[in-house]
Amino acid sequence: MLTVALTSIPPRFAGLGPTLESLLAQSGVGRVVLTLPRVYDRFPGPVTPPPLPSGVDLHWSDTDLGPATKVLPLAATLPAHAPFLFCDDDWAYGPGWAAGFAAAHAGDPATALAAQPFDATRIGRSHGTIVQGYAGVLVTPAMLAPLTPPPSRFRPVDDIWLSALIAANGVPVRPLPDLRALARPTGNEAAPLQENGSRATLNRDCAAYCAKRFGIWR
Repeated sequence: MLTVALTSIPPRFAGLGPTLESLLAQSGVGRVVLTLPRVYDRFPGPVTPPPLPSGVDLHWSDTDLGPATKVLPLAATLPAHAPFLFCDDDWAYGPGWAAGFAAAHAGDPATALAAQPFDATRIGRSHGTIVQGYAGVLVTPAMLAPLTPPPSRFRPVDDIWLSALIAANGVPVRPLPDLRALARPTGNEAAPLQENGSRATLNRDCAAYCAKRFGIWR
């Protein structure tokens, strides 16, 4: 049974319902885990978690890692080779989405799975693959080891950072395009990931930083 992981921010708490209900309705899912930081960098004050439907577990992180909060703190609590599926808080997922990931992992357990990856040449690298959380990504903690947190500057571009950890471990990425069709936006888009500057520029800067730090995507 899969664990499905996500995070959120206070402006989006009220709109989480469609996403959480879609995850709870998935066959083959044993746990849905919402990880929240005890203190947000961008949103001052105490954190009051939203009411959660039965079946959703709340996991606290001592550090706000931005969107990567959905992945790295939880991965640190799981067995090294336990698969978990992560997604975004402003999308909902149709029947068969999680089961499709589980079936693909059963046949190819050493590969990271992504419903909508893209080629890293789009962000200035000569090769490599970028996974995108919104459509779903399945990994194991071992594929991300040693679970290095992103520098604060690059927290908004978690897809680039998590893809770099996967690449640094020499793990291939397999696309599952049929599962992308099962993901749809919910409109729960309050508060952008990045308040200032160009997301495209930050993607490229993060990719260049990761290429140098981890010796990947040369």
